[in-house]
Amino acid sequence: MAKRNMPTKEQTIKPTTFKVPVIEKSGLVVNCEKLNIRLKPNLESRILLVVEEGTMLTINPIRSTHNWYSVKLDDETYGYCMRDYVAIDEGGNK
Repeated sequence: MAKRNMPTKEQTIKPTTFKVPVIEKSGLVVNCEKLNIRLKPNLESRILLVVEEGTMLTINPIRSTHNWYSVKLDDETYGYCMRDYVAIDEGGNK
């Protein structure tokens, strides 16, 4: 059986973690009087908050899904709302 060479302390490569900045977007609640903000991106998920039409939301595009936007709440946590009822301000990156 061949002897394996183990790396020395000097040869060990440490993993590097990179923080990628998230460019949040602004979105306006449209075409509904009240929009549910849910815990998870599905209709069966618990409602965390209800916002009215005209409310400006902060959207995290990385956490969003095909049908749901991930929105930042006042306590810095995230919830989800249906994309159909949010108009994105393309010039409004935060």
